[in-house]
Amino acid sequence: MHIHIYPDKILKTKCEPITVINGDVQTLIENMIEIMYKNNGIGLAAPQVGIPSQIIIFDTNKNGLTVVINPSITLNKEEFFSLESCLSIPGFEGKVRRKQVVYLEGTDRYEKPINIEATDLLAACIQHEVEHLQGILLLDRVIRSKKEAYLKKLKKYRKANNNKL
Repeated sequence: MHIHIYPDKILKTKCEPITVINGDVQTLIENMIEIMYKNNGIGLAAPQVGIPSQIIIFDTNKNGLTVVINPSITLNKEEFFSLESCLSIPGFEGKVRRKQVVYLEGTDRYEKPINIEATDLLAACIQHEVEHLQGILLLDRVIRSKKEAYLKKLKKYRKANNNKL
């Protein structure tokens, strides 16, 4: 299992809910945790490792490691700009308008309900990971000129490396 890199089509896939939390799901979660920490990430969504399922994990050092299955979020009105990067878009960083506070609901890996009120970095991280489950990437949320500059750089890199990432 590995991190899928843009423009891999799996990253634009809308993910399916998890209906049964079984051994395969637990193994996926363990693999995701290992991959996130190995790559110094603060969050990871299942499609980033090639699985179109609604699972996110995150650890911003605020609440420790959190696993959420079938997450849903409610947003408030206050906004801020979050400087973000993404493990699936190496070398890219962009400012994204995010909601300051989010309310996250879902199920943990042991089928217990999760309810979290998150602010600032944790709120941005949760929004970022939930968007992955909807097929929305950081590149879709930044200003057009920033996205175009990255795509131009990516095209040049791929050309120089025989179309390989």
